[in-house]
Amino acid sequence: MEQMEELQRRIEGALERIGSGVGTLQSGQASALAAAEEARQAAEAALADAQAQAAEGPEVDPAELADLREQLEDEQTANAQLSARNDQLHGRVTEMEQKVAAVDKVDQIVAMEAELELLRHEANKAPEPSPEAEALRQEVARLKSDQEVALNQAAADRDIQQDRIDALEAKLREAEAAIAEAASAGEEAPSDEGGNEILLNEISVLQEQLAAANAAVEATQADPQAQPVADADPLHSEALEAKLSALDGELQALRAANDQLRTANAALRAANAEGVGQPELINQGLEAELEGLRAARAADKAEVDAVIARLSPLLPISDAPHALAPEGDTELAAVTEDHSAGETA
Repeated sequence: MEQMEELQRRIEGALERIGSGVGTLQSGQASALAAAEEARQAAEAALADAQAQAAEGPEVDPAELADLREQLEDEQTANAQLSARNDQLHGRVTEMEQKVAAVDKVDQIVAMEAELELLRHEANKAPEPSPEAEALRQEVARLKSDQEVALNQAAADRDIQQDRIDALEAKLREAEAAIAEAASAGEEAPSDEGGNEILLNEISVLQEQLAAANAAVEATQADPQAQPVADADPLHSEALEAKLSALDGELQALRAANDQLRTANAALRAANAEGVGQPELINQGLEAELEGLRAARAADKAEVDAVIARLSPLLPISDAPHALAPEGDTELAAVTEDHSAGETA
């Protein structure tokens, strides 16, 4: 900055000297031109007088006439020198004007550099945060924290639900294996004709009771005030009843897992509605997760239907109207509703 100031002072001094020189040259040139013009006019007047006198008579002195002519030639030579000097001065004035223009540009550059330095200094200053900006920053941090908590909770709920689904699938496979073993054990004892006859009679009675129970269920659906009547059958298998109870418990666990899934999806949609995160990515994640869960529910329902189909001939009348399949359908409908809600969000 000191060098720039020194350069500026030097430029200003040069400009002053140039201005004074130009003024001096212009004033000197004007006075010289005026003197030359007066001398020329005087010489021309003298020459005119001499010529007039020569025309009037022979008394004119030839020496005087020659002297006047010599003076006229001297004045003409002086006028030519003054013209050349004038042209030279004009050239110097033009050169000085160019130098002045260049100096003006340098002055402008110096001023621009000083202004640029000032702007840099102001830009390097740390701006004081306004209360509104600080409040907005805190609000953004809070929203990010809430979103992270919601996503972590949803991930935890999803892991818990997946564990329960895996456990349910394992237990359903065990139930199918147990039913298959029971069926094969019944086929491997053909010699026991009395036992087979009793089993066939029991199956026939259970089928009749199942038909009556289905009719009672239909009547109950038609008339909510009606209550189905069922008599306990002392011949039903306690092992099958225990398996059916276990299956019902797993279905209850499945419904609870679906409730947790709906809660997690609601939390994600609430976070999305507050404007946090990217809605497209959240929706894509929810859709992918729900499609996987929907496929898992469909597989679970197919396995449950297969188990119920195998257990239905052996169910007692008190358990015949148990709404296992409809509950499975209800869970699938709930998953479908969650999927539709995720697409809408």
